[in-house]
Amino acid sequence: MLGGVLLSFTGVEALFADLGAFSMRAIQISWLAWAYPCLLLAYSGQAAHIAEMPEKYSNPFFNTVPPGMLYPSLVLAVLAAIVASQAIITATFQLSSQLMKLSFCPQMKVVHTSRKFHGQVYVPFLNWLLMLGTILVTAVYNNTTRLGHAYGVCVIFVTFFDTIM
Repeated sequence: MLGGVLLSFTGVEALFADLGAFSMRAIQISWLAWAYPCLLLAYSGQAAHIAEMPEKYSNPFFNTVPPGMLYPSLVLAVLAAIVASQAIITATFQLSSQLMKLSFCPQMKVVHTSRKFHGQVYVPFLNWLLMLGTILVTAVYNNTTRLGHAYGVCVIFVTFFDTIM
C-alpha cells in the first residue's frame, strides 16, 4: 500500500538521479516552480472530485476529465509514460557505461549515439535485458494495481539510496 501512495511523487527519484547532469539549484528551482505546483493542482482537483463523487474513486485521473477531453487526456498519459520509460532506459545505459569505466560491471558493447554529447550511449545487451525484465515483471504481477505498488517500492529504494550516496 505504501508503494502505491508514493507513486504520487514518482519522478522525484529521476530529479535526484539528474544531479550529475544539472546543478542542485536548477533541480530545486524546477521542482518548486513547476513540478510541485502542477502535482498539487492535479491531486487537489482529483481529491475534490472524489469528495463530490465517492463512487468514482477507482480511477480518479480519467474520471476527472471533462467528457470531450478523454482521448486527448489518454494521449497525454501515453506520452508521459513514453517520456518516463525513455528516461529510465537512458539512465540505465548511462549508469552501466559509468560502471564499466570504473570496472564495477563486465564490459559490454557501448554505442555512442552522438558525437556532440558524450553521455548519449546505447548498450544493446542491456536493451534486451530490460525488455526481458519488463515482460517478466508484467507476467508476474499481471495487475496494474500490484504493479503500481511494486513500482512505488522501487521508488522508495531509489530515493533512499540516492539520499545515502
